[in-house]
Amino acid sequence: MSNIINEGEDKLDLDTGYFTRRAFTEGSDECSLYEETVTELIRATKKIENGREWFLTTITLPAGILFPDGTPENFEWIVAPVVNIDAQDKGKYPIPGEPDETYNTRVGIEDAKKFKNFKEGLVYLGML
Repeated sequence: MSNIINEGEDKLDLDTGYFTRRAFTEGSDECSLYEETVTELIRATKKIENGREWFLTTITLPAGILFPDGTPENFEWIVAPVVNIDAQDKGKYPIPGEPDETYNTRVGIEDAKKFKNFKEGLVYLGML
């Protein structure tokens, strides 16, 4: 891991898309809890380096979401834009627990772009 940025307790490798947190020490409860919330791909591609567990990241921004997809041996980075929901389609997107409320935006997976490396996805999202 070579091109690391530090943001508070998080570290992100801009070359690979792997991230870690101060609490992500090898075998920690925090890692176990985190692994319960992520995809099989993210669990299967975990790396351990210098006693820290590193995971492929998912980044959500107002413009879109960047995430890994595929198999541990062959995955790509997907950038899917956030798109507005047309008024006639809003009924398809109710907010759970909020009667008569709907989302205004959704992830436009049908318009997603695929990238072989993480940095290309960041550039596409305007982060680099």
